[in-house]
Amino acid sequence: MTSVVGGVWEDPPVPHTFVVTVRSRDRLVLCTDGVHDAVRVTAVSARNPSRVAWDLVDAALAVPDADGNATVVVLDVP
Repeated sequence: MTSVVGGVWEDPPVPHTFVVTVRSRDRLVLCTDGVHDAVRVTAVSARNPSRVAWDLVDAALAVPDADGNATVVVLDVP
């Protein structure tokens, strides 16, 4: 099974793209819908990025009836 951003199958899949302006010390959190739909991903503190990612995954997997699709990438801009 193949899933694409937005949940609409196109052949070939067409990714959703956009430009984001980042500044020094910004933090980007990329996550699957299994995390976004299960937990509130809002202000993410200045903690270690790896810890933030694991905490979000753990929180998403702890939600009853969650789909288990829990992937998080945390990027800190130097």
